[in-house]
Amino acid sequence: MQPSQPATKRNTLKTVALIGAFSCLVMLTLFAWIGLVVLLGRLGYAVSAAQAAVWVLATIVALVMWPLTVRGVYRYQWNYRDHPVYEPLPPYGSTPLPEVPPIAMALPQRAMRVVVLLLGALSLFLLCGIQNVIVSVNSFLGRLSSGPSSFMALLQLVAFVLMSALLVLVLWWTERKLQGMKPDTHQYQSARLQQSWYVSAVAAWVMCLLFGQIFGAVALSKL
Repeated sequence: MQPSQPATKRNTLKTVALIGAFSCLVMLTLFAWIGLVVLLGRLGYAVSAAQAAVWVLATIVALVMWPLTVRGVYRYQWNYRDHPVYEPLPPYGSTPLPEVPPIAMALPQRAMRVVVLLLGALSLFLLCGIQNVIVSVNSFLGRLSSGPSSFMALLQLVAFVLMSALLVLVLWWTERKLQGMKPDTHQYQSARLQQSWYVSAVAAWVMCLLFGQIFGAVALSKL
């Protein structure tokens, strides 16, 4: 069955908008990189073009990629939370997903989310924007790997182990709040949504850290 003309038009406009947004982001990144190098040079700071590029890329990861990834993973995880284990999940981003139902959150809950987002952004910038951290990570993994393929596999393994450890802590913390609640109550549903958000934040943070390390390594090696 072929998609209707309005649906096809919406998909085309969405694709064009995404391409335009990506192009604008690339141009802004280049302008920010060149502007940062020129500004620091006029201020008398001897900063290499590679280090400036790493700072710009880390800023994009922390302020743009991190919150967007949290939102996307949150929707994906919530919509497929009850998916049968024996059936494969559709690829991430392959199908449009409905928004997560809104919930009424108390001020401490909203403040906690803001704190998590701020701490996540700060930690991503520090871990992906400091040259010594990137060099140390690449040097450590390089000694344990035998080539580019094994290096990437080892990096993904480390990310998986880190994600698993953080997820165990988050699930242990959130499951304690679910104990004793009746599944058909608003309180239980609200707690489930909170759990889904924190789980998504952990997964998104590790994904952004992985890409941030790759971006930084490429910038340091190519510039």
